[in-house]
This record gives sequence, structure tokens and C-alpha cells, in this order.
Amino acid sequence: MNMPFTLVPVIVESSEHKQYIVELEQQEERAEQISVLPDQSFDYWSAHFAALLQCMHHHVNLSDSPMNLPNYPLWSIADLRAEKKHDFFSGLERYLTNWGFQYFLVNFLNSPISQNITAALNKGINEVFNPNFRNDLTYCQFQMSGRDSTLSNIPLLSQISVFPSTDYSNEYKYHICENSDLALILNNSNEFITMDAISIFGEVEGNKGIKLLNDDFWESKHRNCLFGIGVVSSKTIASQLNLSNKMYLNQFSQTPSILLSYVKTSSGFKVVVLFEQEHPIIKDYTDAMKFLRGLFLDGYSTHIYEQFSPAFSQAAHLLRNGLKTPITLLLNQFTVAPQMVMQGEFGTKLNTIVQIHR
Repeated sequence: MNMPFTLVPVIVESSEHKQYIVELEQQEERAEQISVLPDQSFDYWSAHFAALLQCMHHHVNLSDSPMNLPNYPLWSIADLRAEKKHDFFSGLERYLTNWGFQYFLVNFLNSPISQNITAALNKGINEVFNPNFRNDLTYCQFQMSGRDSTLSNIPLLSQISVFPSTDYSNEYKYHICENSDLALILNNSNEFITMDAISIFGEVEGNKGIKLLNDDFWESKHRNCLFGIGVVSSKTIASQLNLSNKMYLNQFSQTPSILLSYVKTSSGFKVVVLFEQEHPIIKDYTDAMKFLRGLFLDGYSTHIYEQFSPAFSQAAHLLRNGLKTPITLLLNQFTVAPQMVMQGEFGTKLNTIVQIHR
């Protein structure tokens, strides 16, 4: 996850086999299936486990936050476990399901495993804004945005031009940086952010991704948030599309999907990527959270089941053996997305950038 990689064209069904769902109610969108399966590598499981720790460490106003510990930011899992009630993690799970998914996406979307999703998202934004979209920009990286996470580097992020706005004021750029969840940075160098780089902002819904298909949701967001990524159940999305669950599953070979959709709103079209809750990637995120729950309940006696992959076991052992390790040091043992750092006056250096081939 720390090396640049090349994106192949987006893998959706070919024109002969592409399966279009019925149009969204009174709209002209379609949904396309994106082909992505987990590779069960250590980098893949790092994206899951590290996201949970990052959310607990960085997210503001989190229930039972370790930020309230006297030794924050040098807290450990054992420190938090000692300070909280035995079953406190049960109340934390719904927040980790929602907000933790943002941190997972930053790790996951900056890895080669997710190249089809990145390419599909890029393709969707290109289709909506063509010919105004910047096709000359060939590198990309995802970064956390929003004022509810200390992982967001808003002063640095606000130095980059926002697409599609023509308002280049710092006040405007700060506003969208603070009022979004995820930033997609497109750039023309694999080493530095150049003067013509742009950032595209989006929203994340880990609990109720179906809201991303509704105009009411987007009316409450910054108008120049162009994309959304969320999690839904197949039953819920089938209902939204006026299909029975059986009809919906039949259209997608009865396999859980990742879908690319175009949603018409009062502020223009939005590009939406939806993970079904039944998809293996989402189930793996749930399994990682279940293990973390067990760790808070049982400590060193937490069992690591043999049915999981060797990479899962490797990541789980790191967590269990690191019960008393400060979180900042524990996170260094996982493969996580790099953060932006300044390089002189030239611009911002990105340690890892994904190249897009169109």
C-alpha cells in the first residue's frame, strides 16, 4: 500500500452484458456493477483493523472516546479497557460502523485492491462533468476531510483548488474542506502536488447509504460535494428501485454487489458508490470489529479462530500482542494510507499516489 500502482480501466459489465437496473424514481440514472473482491492480504486487513483504531483515536465527539483519557494521545487498548465499563464497546459499534467506514475508505481506496472502484468513481465524475473535467490529471489520492476528524489536514488540503468551483477564496475552500467527509485529489505528478491539482469532495454513509440516493440528503450538504460512498442492504436498495429482493438479486447473478449510480439532485448529478452489506468487504469489516469487541471484553485471552485467513490472523495477533502498546506505535505496524507532507514552496508531496489510465 506504500508503493504507487497503475489503474486499469474500470471493470463493469461489457456493453453486451452490462446489467442496468430500472431507473430511479422519476430520474434518469442507471446503476452499474463494479467488480471487486478482497484479496485477503495483510494490507487488505490492515485497512480494516487500522480504520477502527484510527476512528477511535482521531474522531471528535466519539462516544467513549479515548480523547478523554489522561494519557491521550499515548493511550493503549488496555488503558481504554481499564477506564470503561465491561460492555462499553457495544455502544461504540454503531459509531464505528458509520464513521469508521470513512477511515477504512481512506486506507482501502489508496490501495491497488480497490483500483476498479477508484476508476469507476473517476469515470462517473468524468461523465457528469465532461467536457469540463480535467482529463489531463493522471494521478490521484484519497484523504480524510471534515472538521470532525483530527486526521483531516484542512489547512494543507485547502491550498488545493476545488473542482468544479470557480471560487478560489480561502474562505470557500476551508468551508468545503470542513463540511465533507472525503477528498479525492487529482494531480499531474507522482511526487508532488502541482499548481494545477484539484480536489473533489464527497460524503460517506456507513450506516444508511441509501440516503445518498435522495435529494433531501444532498440539500443539507455542500453543493459542490460531488460523490458519495455508502453501505446498504440489498433489500433496502431493491425497495428504493421498486424491485422485489428476489428480482434485484436475479439481475445481479444473486451475488452481493458494489454499485455505481448517478443521482439527480437540485444541485446537479452526484456520483454514488454503494456497497451492499452482504458484500465480502463489508462482512470483513464487521469481522474485524467483532474481533476488536472481543479484545476489549477478554483481553489477552481473546481467541483467534482458525477459519480466518493467515493475513487476518497476523493482524489480529498484532492487536492482541499490542494491548499495552500506545496506539500511535501500534498503528505503525499496520499498512495505512500516507498523509500529505509539505516539500518546500513547490507544493505538497504525496508518498503514495495512484495513476489513472483512461
